[in-house]
Amino acid sequence: MIYICIPALDEAPTVGVLLWRIRQVMTEFRRDFHLIVLDDGSSDGTAEVLAPYARVLPLTLLRNERPQGYAAALERVLREAVRQSTHPRRDTAVVMQADFTDLPEQLPELIK
Repeated sequence: MIYICIPALDEAPTVGVLLWRIRQVMTEFRRDFHLIVLDDGSSDGTAEVLAPYARVLPLTLLRNERPQGYAAALERVLREAVRQSTHPRRDTAVVMQADFTDLPEQLPELIK
């Protein structure tokens, strides 16, 4: 399993498109994946944008009521990936930014 971990703060304009592009890339790459997205206390509607994706994607949504900062958000998504992993020596976690700093098309190369 490949866990794609995404901490997000005020990313309503981009996070939905990012998830859909990740789905497209991973479907073509033909690997099992699970998205873990943390809304780190966003005030712009990020949580509302994310909610519908949980019904159509392999997605775990986490939320902090107040922003905890990037380091704490990163730790939380990675701990969630470890918690969900059934094969910790075989599974992989990849961290991506919600603002397209990291492009979904780069995932296959990162995973290899």
